[in-house]
Amino acid sequence: MKCLDTPLLVGLLRGRPEADRWLRDVGGDELATTEVNLYELEGLARSPSRGSRSRVQALHEVRREISVLEVNPESVRQAGRWGGRGGPRQGEKGRSASSWDQALVPLVLGTAIAHGAREFWTDTHRWLPGRVPGLQVRRVGRTGRV
Repeated sequence: MKCLDTPLLVGLLRGRPEADRWLRDVGGDELATTEVNLYELEGLARSPSRGSRSRVQALHEVRREISVLEVNPESVRQAGRWGGRGGPRQGEKGRSASSWDQALVPLVLGTAIAHGAREFWTDTHRWLPGRVPGLQVRRVGRTGRV
């Protein structure tokens, strides 16, 4: 199973050609995302500045098309094992991780691990806390602004 991160889902929803290209590389594995990623998408779809009815409808299509992994006690345990370790964390090119990423990304990754995902697909912009035990992280080209 391959778990897709929010930026990739946004790229797909927006019909970005680069998102379609990486999707062809995914192969025949089951595609999934987490409830946490859908929470992020829901916020974007309903945002007063960028949200729209069509974006909300597209989000519902995502729910029908790929598996949605629920947050459960094992997700929390997996996230807690490594999510809080280490000192200051940096994103790509020396950017500090946002408090949003520091709070949600460990839970997203923990949920993917708890449900047996082998890979986590994100774009090159997403902050991650370094090596993720039990999960291969695949970064694809930038899929556009979230």
